[in-house]
Amino acid sequence: MPLQVSPARPAPATVVPIAVGTSLAEADRRLILATLEQCGGVKKRAAEVLGISLKTLYNRLEEYAAGGGADASLDGVDSDESTDTASSV
Repeated sequence: MPLQVSPARPAPATVVPIAVGTSLAEADRRLILATLEQCGGVKKRAAEVLGISLKTLYNRLEEYAAGGGADASLDGVDSDESTDTASSV
């Protein structure tokens, strides 16, 4: 049975399918990217929903980009005021 993420303000039928046997790193990546998309690209809000610090979110996104793990859902997802803090975090 796939796991589901329920953000504070859920959209109808928002589900992230994660099959049994999926690595924790891949499940983490899928949930972070889906939550970021669900939050309209607002990183501060996504971090709050995920229960992680904004710094941790930025670190993960950098890891995904460096490892080629970032997909098209990350393109253009930078619509909050915290983007200037990325270099200082």
